[in-house]
This record gives sequence, structure tokens and C-alpha cells, in this order.
Amino acid sequence: MPFAGGWCFVRGCPQAKGSKQPGRGKLRDSNPNAAAWQHIARLQLAAAWHGPPLRGPVVVRFHFLMPRPQRVPPERDDQPCVPPDWDKLCRTLGDALKPSVIGDDGQICGAVIDLDYAPTPRDLGVLVQVERRVKPALVPRPLDSLSVAITSLCDGR
Repeated sequence: MPFAGGWCFVRGCPQAKGSKQPGRGKLRDSNPNAAAWQHIARLQLAAAWHGPPLRGPVVVRFHFLMPRPQRVPPERDDQPCVPPDWDKLCRTLGDALKPSVIGDDGQICGAVIDLDYAPTPRDLGVLVQVERRVKPALVPRPLDSLSVAITSLCDGR
């Protein structure tokens, strides 16, 4: 495994890449903290990665440990279902994987994403796993048998 033990823990409060907004003649991210966290994540991932960047399709697993909002008491075992959105968190982290872990975030063709509240502020971060994607065995698609039936009807069989 390229990460020792197969996983890497990136410490820090995960930040989401927000929507782009115009500013001073160029587009800027609506979350001013996203770039700094992406840079920190990139450095930690590069330091933990062993070997050359993966080429070809990859699958990622991200387990985000988010800060618990004050309105959610610790005794409640709620799952994070408030902003930031999981896809915007993944965008930041996908870009942080470049160039030391993968060549381009376009290589990511599968993902498993989990969000939980961190038990303490010291536990904020994200567990990351990146693996080569193994092509699944081909299974017949439901439409394949339908197209055969339609072809048979059209051919008069």
C-alpha cells in the first residue's frame, strides 16, 4: 500500500471549496480558508505517500471528522447533515492529492465518503485511502436482454 497501513490521516479542520465569485478581475473561491487547508493537506499527503503517483483509474475513501456545531450537544449522536457539503469537501481533497498521490483528480472514478463529528477538536481531519480501481466483472445490463427482444420482434422472429 502506498500509504503506511493503507490510510493517511490529514490533520486540520476540513474546508470546502465553495462557489466561485468574481473578484479583482479573476474568479476567487467563496471560502477563503479552502486554499490554505488544501495546501496543508497536499503537504501531509505527499509526506505520507510512498512511491510514484498512481496512474489510471483510482477509488478514494474519505472519512471526514468535522467540528460539532454548538447547537448539536455532545450527547446527541447526530451525523453531520449541514454545510459544508460533502462534494465540496471532496473537491478540495481531490485537488490536494495532486501531484504526489495521483496525476489528476480526473482519475477518481469511485468514492466512498463518510462524515462524522470529531470527538474532540484535536481529532479534526480526514482519513484518506487511495487505491487502483480494479475493473469489476462484466455483468449483463438489463437493457441487453430488452434490446435482443426488440431486435427479435423487429426481425419477425
